[in-house]
Amino acid sequence: MGEKHVNQVIYAKWIAFVHFVKQWMSPALFATLGVLIIGIIVLFVPPYIGLADNGDFFRVFSSNGMYVDQVQHTATQFGYFVKDYPIYEYFNEQHTAFFSSQSLFISVGFIFE
Repeated sequence: MGEKHVNQVIYAKWIAFVHFVKQWMSPALFATLGVLIIGIIVLFVPPYIGLADNGDFFRVFSSNGMYVDQVQHTATQFGYFVKDYPIYEYFNEQHTAFFSSQSLFISVGFIFE
């Protein structure tokens, strides 16, 4: 099998895929599935994409009774997405009156935990 034959096979498979997508999926569904797949890969397949930290994470989490685990502290500072944050079990000495719309989403997250 030559290189030309391999290219023809790949092209034929691509055309079959495009025909399948056009026949069975709307463009909106195809785009939604694409965004879903990319989002899952970006968030849950290492290396995780980092988040900038200007101090707001600490203020929002601390005012809601959460803290950054010291074991994972290097991950938050050096470019990894940390999805698990512990909750204070005792008195929160860092409690501040920081009002934000993010607190609403964190409170809803506590309900589903």
